[in-house]
Amino acid sequence: MQDSNLGRAGVNASEMELDNLIFDIAKGNKEAFACLYEKTKTSVYAYALSILKNSTIAEDIMQDTYVNIAKNEFPDGDARMPQAGFDNE
Repeated sequence: MQDSNLGRAGVNASEMELDNLIFDIAKGNKEAFACLYEKTKTSVYAYALSILKNSTIAEDIMQDTYVNIAKNEFPDGDARMPQAGFDNE
C-alpha cells in the first residue's frame, strides 16, 4: 500500500514543495526565499544545535545559511532577509 502523502517516485509532498521553492528561488523569486525560510528555519536551527550543542552558535549558523543563499541567488542584495534572531517556535 502506497503512503497517501507520497507523490511521484516515492517523494513526499513536503519534499516536492521544498524542491519547487528552491527552483523558484533559482528563478529569482524572492517570496519563495521568504517561504523557504519560514518552512525550514526550525529544522535548520535544530540540526545545527544537535551538532554544536550551543544555541548562540546554532542561531548564527542558521542565519549564515540563509544569508549565503540570498547572496548567491540575489546578488543585487534586494532579497527580503529574515529578521536576525530566532524565536524558538
